[in-house]
Amino acid sequence: MDSQFLKPPFFLVCYDPLELEELLFHTHAAERVEVPNAASPLYRGTLDGQPVAILRMPFGDRREMLRKAISTFLNRFRPSAVFSLGSAMGLSDRAHVGEVFLSSGAEWGKDSVTFGQEFRRLIEVSRPHALELRVGRSLCSPTFVQGKEERL
Repeated sequence: MDSQFLKPPFFLVCYDPLELEELLFHTHAAERVEVPNAASPLYRGTLDGQPVAILRMPFGDRREMLRKAISTFLNRFRPSAVFSLGSAMGLSDRAHVGEVFLSSGAEWGKDSVTFGQEFRRLIEVSRPHALELRVGRSLCSPTFVQGKEERL
């Protein structure tokens, strides 16, 4: 796959206000852009010298509201890829600080979806050597998981 397929700006989606705060702290010249149907604006700037756009999707919002916000976001900005960021893997005893989890799909109750296959090889070959990469499926929950004792 041609690495030009992933063209900046890189779109980052986070879910927790603290994650957004930390990302914005490290983002240079963040510009705020309102996104209809979204509870949070989009921020554009540079992160580690790369152009990025950051959107927070509040965790626990109604599925229909999230669907509308994501649809508006995708239709308006047409990203070549969206990187979903989160700290849920930090709840795993097997996860390490700095490890990247590459989701191959998601489970929500009886619903299941597969995605990201077209990017897996590109991410594997372009990652820095010291970066640990783990591949698996994401499990979605209607409530925020606060700690290891609340895991499935």
